[in-house]
Amino acid sequence: MPSAAKRSREAQDDKPAPKRQRGAATSKASTRRALRAALSRYARVGQTALAAVQRAEVLSRRIEAQTREVEVALAGMMPMGAGGPTASALGPDVTAALTKAKRRLASSQRPAPADLALRLDEKGQHVDASGRVVDDERRVASLLVHERQEDQNKPKKVNPYTKYVPDHDGCDVNDDRVVTKKRASKKDRAFAFVQEGHYVKLGEATRAREQQKHLMNVQKPEELDEQPEDISDLDDEEEDRLPPRSEHYASVPGTEWWDEAFLSPERQAKRNTSVAERMKDDYSKCRLDHNRFHGLIHHPSQVRALGGEKKQPANMPFYLTARDRKRVRRQQRAERERERQDKIQLGLIPPPEPKFKLSNFMKVLGEQAVADPSKLERRVMEQVRGRLTKHEMRNQARKLTPQEKKEKMRRKMAEDTSSGVVVAVFYVASLQSSQHRFKIDVNAQQLGLTGGVLICSAPDLPCALVVVEGGPRAVKRFSALMNRRIDWADTSELQGENYARNWAKEVWKGTTVRRNFAAFKFQECKSSLTARRVLDAKGVAHYWDMVASAHKQGPPPIEEDESDED
Repeated sequence: MPSAAKRSREAQDDKPAPKRQRGAATSKASTRRALRAALSRYARVGQTALAAVQRAEVLSRRIEAQTREVEVALAGMMPMGAGGPTASALGPDVTAALTKAKRRLASSQRPAPADLALRLDEKGQHVDASGRVVDDERRVASLLVHERQEDQNKPKKVNPYTKYVPDHDGCDVNDDRVVTKKRASKKDRAFAFVQEGHYVKLGEATRAREQQKHLMNVQKPEELDEQPEDISDLDDEEEDRLPPRSEHYASVPGTEWWDEAFLSPERQAKRNTSVAERMKDDYSKCRLDHNRFHGLIHHPSQVRALGGEKKQPANMPFYLTARDRKRVRRQQRAERERERQDKIQLGLIPPPEPKFKLSNFMKVLGEQAVADPSKLERRVMEQVRGRLTKHEMRNQARKLTPQEKKEKMRRKMAEDTSSGVVVAVFYVASLQSSQHRFKIDVNAQQLGLTGGVLICSAPDLPCALVVVEGGPRAVKRFSALMNRRIDWADTSELQGENYARNWAKEVWKGTTVRRNFAAFKFQECKSSLTARRVLDAKGVAHYWDMVASAHKQGPPPIEEDESDED
């Protein structure tokens, strides 16, 4: 027998089924009650409307009956002629009352409301009381797509002022350069399948067009004057294949008449003989020296421009980003590793021994490391020191020797001066300090500059001229030396002597075609006239004139420091 627990579970499983059936029956009953209530409400509304209509008809009949009684009474009270009672016979008051009653009667006689009963014929169509079919013009619910289609099919309003197009604007010409934006409709975006044979027809039309163009170009200019006079012996097929000869083809010359003067006299004489000779002319046969006025014009010879030939612009080097440089190095390293592995597989180089480190030799060797760990540790340290030694040796091999360093610095400072030389002229009040002379000389030699220092000890013009020539970068560094780095007011070397204030100034800086000095040298002169002659021999006497002008202007004003004022 089943246990009590099992029976209780079966009882619980069987209980929910009647509840669900009872709930479904309850919902159906409530739906029926709601429908009955709605139908009863609609029936009461219809009855109320029908009663109102009947009441209105009764009132209308009463008003008509009363109106007739009033008319009969009025007719009996007053005698009427052949034309009926007149307004003068009835009196103004009675006439006004009668008119007012007629207006009320007309306003009360409104059309009766439509019959609310639904009548159907044998075909199920809606008919009225007389049996005629009633057209139902109520709006039917439709999709938005259908409404849009109806809107598109409706005739659009046309502006009569823009509808007229003049005759001169009726040409069908489309300019492809004018780009207009047209919103594609759904119809344009729909699938448009190509009909079978469409592209075949296009290909045939293209081939026919090319064939016709080829036939039009077959005829050569030489054949224009050699056409046979009698062509009646040709058959119909050959006549059809011949291209139509252009009527104005012979009138188009190869060279226009206004350019005949540049042709040779022989060609000018042959042009008048036949059309074929005229068609042979080409503008490649025209030359300026064929013109008789060419020899009367002065043509100056071309002069080589100052500064040498124009240099080709240097190509900008292609720089990679840091990410790309890493990628290139990674690819090159992988390529070298593949080459090394290929050489090992071919037996060209021995395979490398395992790379041991203190952190991994126990894992690599395993039992061997456990047997004698001290010996393996010494072996690992020797390998580590060997790798470090090889690394340092490679670094030393890549280092430049002192001579190579000097050569590299010289190449770095060497600049191309073929297109122009930068020149700078400086005025120095006094160059008696050996320290100043040493700095000027050494820097000029290191920067690869040419020029010199001209010291004048004349009492009327005691000064020094410094001129340097070279590339823009070297001259810029030398200018920084003369203007900032050298302290011209420092007279510690000349103790015990009284000297005026020393100062320096950059007089002029510009560009010349070539160098005027072969090297950088020092020279002393006793007078200003001698100094000018020295520079005049080099073709730069105006440098001394600029220095003399700077000497007359005097030193620049002294800038006082704020610390001294405090």
